[in-house]
Amino acid sequence: MRAVMNFARCVAILLALACMSCFAQTSKTDGNPDTLSIKLEKMPQPLEIRFALSALPPHLRGGATTYVLDPAAGYVLAEKGTNGFSCIVVRTEWSWPQLVFREDIFFPICYDEEGSKKMLPVYMDAARMRATGLTPKQVYDGIMNKYSDGSYQKPARTGISYMTAPLMRTYPSYDATKL
Repeated sequence: MRAVMNFARCVAILLALACMSCFAQTSKTDGNPDTLSIKLEKMPQPLEIRFALSALPPHLRGGATTYVLDPAAGYVLAEKGTNGFSCIVVRTEWSWPQLVFREDIFFPICYDEEGSKKMLPVYMDAARMRATGLTPKQVYDGIMNKYSDGSYQKPARTGISYMTAPLMRTYPSYDATKL
């Protein structure tokens, strides 16, 4: 009987912890992306690095630069590489300002040297702006302003952006009512 009670107590504690975790990750929103602020959670650094590198073919992973997301500041350098490829796990999809930021966006992407110089800064800036508390519309406008004023420049040549990871999650729909 005592073993059953201990087991029941353990199950109750685990359920309570699970519920608290769910409530802690729940955000209150009216559906308006201008009033929503979902705090990103930090991934364990070794996991994030492995996930980011999974976007590259195996023979390129050892020499790639990787960045990890600091939810309070944006991307920070985790490992400096030597082959010109840079990898991140994108957590902020900035290109749909009418949608709310989500906490379940995860897609690894790796750019070659040209993309690392010209395309990666867009995602880096989007993460930094989101970390400061800007809304999806403000982040979108900030990125578009940088395109307009020439801060972002198009790549000088065709490049490679690897996205060969086994798992990716990004926005499923333009319809915010389905999110």
